[in-house]
Amino acid sequence: GGVHVPLDPSFPTERLAYMMQDAQIALLLTQETLASSFANQSTPLICLDSAWPQIAQNKDKNPTTPVKPHQLAYIIYTSGSTGQPKGVMVDHAALAGHIDTVIDLYNVTSADRVLQFAAITFDVALEQIFLALGSGATLVMRGTDLWTPPEFDQQVLDHAITVADLPPVYFHQLVQYWQTARPTFLAGQLRLILVGGEKTTPETVKLWQELGAVGTKLLNAYGPTETTITAAICDLSAYPLAETTSALSNLPIGRPLPNRSVYILDIHLQPTPIGVPGELYIGGAGLAHGYLNKPALTTENFIPNPFAPSERPGRLYRTGDLVRWIAEPDGSEENSPIIEFLGRVDHQVKIRGFRIEPGEIEAVLTQHPEVQEAVVVAQGNQSNEQQLVAYVILDIIIDESNPQLSSALSQYLQQTLPAYMIPAHFVVLDALPMTPAGKIDRGSLPAPKPTSSTVAHKSPDTETEEILAAIWRELLNLQAISIHDNFFHHGGNSILSLQFVSHTHRAGLQLQPKDIFLYPTIAQLARIVGQDTETSAPQIAADPVTGSAPLTPIQQWFFDHHTIDIHHHNQSMIFALRPGLDVVCLQQALQQLLDHHDALRTRFIPTDNGWQQLYLSDDKLSFHQIDLARLSAPEQTQCLATEADRLQASLNLTAGPLMEVALFTYGTD
Repeated sequence: GGVHVPLDPSFPTERLAYMMQDAQIALLLTQETLASSFANQSTPLICLDSAWPQIAQNKDKNPTTPVKPHQLAYIIYTSGSTGQPKGVMVDHAALAGHIDTVIDLYNVTSADRVLQFAAITFDVALEQIFLALGSGATLVMRGTDLWTPPEFDQQVLDHAITVADLPPVYFHQLVQYWQTARPTFLAGQLRLILVGGEKTTPETVKLWQELGAVGTKLLNAYGPTETTITAAICDLSAYPLAETTSALSNLPIGRPLPNRSVYILDIHLQPTPIGVPGELYIGGAGLAHGYLNKPALTTENFIPNPFAPSERPGRLYRTGDLVRWIAEPDGSEENSPIIEFLGRVDHQVKIRGFRIEPGEIEAVLTQHPEVQEAVVVAQGNQSNEQQLVAYVILDIIIDESNPQLSSALSQYLQQTLPAYMIPAHFVVLDALPMTPAGKIDRGSLPAPKPTSSTVAHKSPDTETEEILAAIWRELLNLQAISIHDNFFHHGGNSILSLQFVSHTHRAGLQLQPKDIFLYPTIAQLARIVGQDTETSAPQIAADPVTGSAPLTPIQQWFFDHHTIDIHHHNQSMIFALRPGLDVVCLQQALQQLLDHHDALRTRFIPTDNGWQQLYLSDDKLSFHQIDLARLSAPEQTQCLATEADRLQASLNLTAGPLMEVALFTYGTD
């Protein structure tokens, strides 16, 4: 009966704190490695990777309290124009009804394998998860790494994936790769691909259709979060495109799903004729309750349905999307027009699937002490991908080419906004262009100039650095680049990281997409090119942790719940070693292990204020060598068990040691 509120741990602490306060989070499920991000929160934590003893103490039966359809199932936060995100409230009836609809619409059965690709903060992740769980299909989790096209193909084959829902920009990377790769799974194994979350281009669909993948259906999915994930679908598998893609800039989003109703209305809430643009309104099943703690905004965007009968009043959600009815090409369904997506009525944009209110970024920018005014828009880059551009009027006179400008404003925004809301470019203007009506003329804002380095410039020294720099200049539209510049501070993103890796492979350099997240500068990447990055991370010198420290949440829980034999909650392992072992080297290696891992040098001390942990500056390895060579086999077994019990009993959280090692020798054999 609880409400699911997904939080992205990569968000700034201030944004996470706002969401938790706004939603009044009662319990936070996380992992031990992320617990420190919520250290200042009073919300109870459960670390699912380490708290199973605590979880096991709870009841293992389903709760008897029935969940009612109108009760909330989840709250998804999206960008808000006031400077704070807004929480969209969706109930169980809407979610359950939608899942039933799409299982039937996509013909998903227990034989399918559904790819869970989206981040959990997207509502489409819920569709991907429950599409599988609600039909008995298998759910295939992507994980945190974004697959390259070859990796995607291999994963589809390895896991026999049959249904995949992908972002349009990522799908475009795949179809470009498939022009030469021609994967066999398009002959029928991967039977359904959905694209959605942002606008799909005709260029992408044209490339797809050229593949001739008759065994795979391609659907274009449309739906705001406020209408429960997906509200309309269009089959693009064989949709007739114009002879040249330049003659067609928009693609249809099709028709509404069952139990949904759509209206295209003018400013007077009157229906528009076929071919005439209007704003899209959505009604029927699936509408959200509204926005959490924002009644005025809810009233503004969820209006009474003027076309509903008085005995069954309903609501409509005002999407802000500009659309029009168009005739179905070739008259495939006579007298049944479809919807063509044209753009936005307001200034809201979608970047890589994230819905963004530029006003939220503008509100944060204008809080900067040197910024008078700010306007943020989305513009296409040289790769025809949307990116954010911020135009600012400053209180101080500064040269726009000042290398510190973008860096300073970007770092300021990063304190409050997630990475996908940080503009790729910052442009300084003396004044904002205005229309005759006195409004900002966004169409007259100048295109950003190619940027240069924002840190002290350091040119490439090696051939590898020069190759990487040339790729960056091309992908990021940079005139000059320092080997110490950060890829993501110049407009880089996860999709561009795939293109970057593709370019490096063609240049004969071996990198993976995750490398650029771990090593985001040319200097760092050049050092690990061609190496096994799992084992070749830069060595960072760090002094041992010493002194006292408060308990972590999971440690506090341990001492709160274990009052008997607290020293004996340990783990033991036994290893069979090869003959000829150098015992001295083994002892030295284990001592290094003890020195390196601070947790193994910890002592837990009871104080008047509870337990506290103390890190020792050094700790001598407790190492025992026991010769069993002269004993019979039964005696060896008995001695081994006895010594193991003694060693485990000697562990002591307060006095130490926390690690015991024993080497049992059986003779020269």
